[in-house]
Amino acid sequence: MSAFRPLTPKEAIELVEAAEVGDAARLIQDFAAAGVVKSYAMVRETIEPGGGRRIVRDGALPKDDWERIVRDGVAGDVWSGGTVRLEGGELIGSEPLVMVTGVSFNPGDLKKLIDRFLGQRKPATPARRPAENACATSLQAPSKPVETVRGRRPDLSVLNTDALLMTIADAGRTLGFGRTKINGLMKSGRLERKEIDGGVRITVASVRALAGFTS
Repeated sequence: MSAFRPLTPKEAIELVEAAEVGDAARLIQDFAAAGVVKSYAMVRETIEPGGGRRIVRDGALPKDDWERIVRDGVAGDVWSGGTVRLEGGELIGSEPLVMVTGVSFNPGDLKKLIDRFLGQRKPATPARRPAENACATSLQAPSKPVETVRGRRPDLSVLNTDALLMTIADAGRTLGFGRTKINGLMKSGRLERKEIDGGVRITVASVRALAGFTS
């Protein structure tokens, strides 16, 4: 059995983005503040107004810290991988100064969160297939055959529309690839990725170019 390994902020965002369930960073931070997604800190240092100091390494990050992170608007420091500084008060009994370094997230909690949002989605409306005559005039044969994996048959119907962007799932069906391969093609730049309002889309032009269509 492999050892438990929490996800870095970058890995957590990539996991949620791949599922296309909304603004990944906002979703993670809100559910962490609600205590639904567990998070951890490589180092958490607390400095009380009276001067007391406490350092905890590789421990769970309290949901109260996330409430302060959201309230103080410093979540960006979490996603950049830096140290998050939560300012405290000067009077005895006030909130302490807290500095958190190396935030990570429980992968199991994130997957449950994704499954919950995917379960709330309505079934997607199947893409309308244009008439056969339109198919014959809108596409030319590819200059080279589209490579596929695991025996998937490409579905070219999406390319027969006027759409400029397509979802990751549509790109996978069009090229006959699985999500892992599509993610790799986006990271390598062979597929052009666009982020709009927290969602991820792929340009149809880059899919056509990769498939070898000349027009």
